[in-house]
Amino acid sequence: MPTALNKPANPPKLFILDTGSFTTTISPEAAREITKLRNDDSMTIHGVSGKVDKVYSADNVTFYFGSLAQVGRDVVSFDVSKISKDTGLEISGFIGATTLSQVAMHIDYRDGLVKFDYDPSRGYKRMLPTQ
Repeated sequence: MPTALNKPANPPKLFILDTGSFTTTISPEAAREITKLRNDDSMTIHGVSGKVDKVYSADNVTFYFGSLAQVGRDVVSFDVSKISKDTGLEISGFIGATTLSQVAMHIDYRDGLVKFDYDPSRGYKRMLPTQ
């Protein structure tokens, strides 16, 4: 999913839509381009490939994708370079459950399109429509 970070006009980065990810995350490389990053020794992350060695926290990140924006504070950050290498694309993170649980997602597999519908009267009010 092409996703701009902190400003909708910034060049988009590629994020994976991951319904199995507990939260929306960002790679340390992408986070360093737009905000401060610090070690987060209090968090442990386990994935399909095992335990993540180093976990960071990115200060303030706004994710712009589709027609929506989501403000994130203390965004989880960890190295995704193996995934980038395996896919042959530079992956900058995952759009996970903290984001996807707030929207209805419509997937057009034939044309490779995704549409997000956000209803502010339902659930959390953390999403913002982009102008």
